[in-house]
Amino acid sequence: MTNQALAEDFRVLETGSSFISKNAKEFGVKYQKKFIAVFDSNLIAVDGNFEVILEKIKKKNIDPSVVLIEYIPSKDQIVLY
Repeated sequence: MTNQALAEDFRVLETGSSFISKNAKEFGVKYQKKFIAVFDSNLIAVDGNFEVILEKIKKKNIDPSVVLIEYIPSKDQIVLY
């Protein structure tokens, strides 16, 4: 992989991270107890099952390594990282 390709992958991930941060409140309400998949600044999949998320990403012909997948806990759940 070239430096240019790595830089583009990083940009896509960074954009996705910003998109999640900007929409965290909305996502926290709409997608409790679900996984969300974000590519660039697009929400591309939502499901309660991680394996289904991966299948949806692959069906869209997107490399999962450049997709951010986040679990949105319910308000009464505590998630430790």
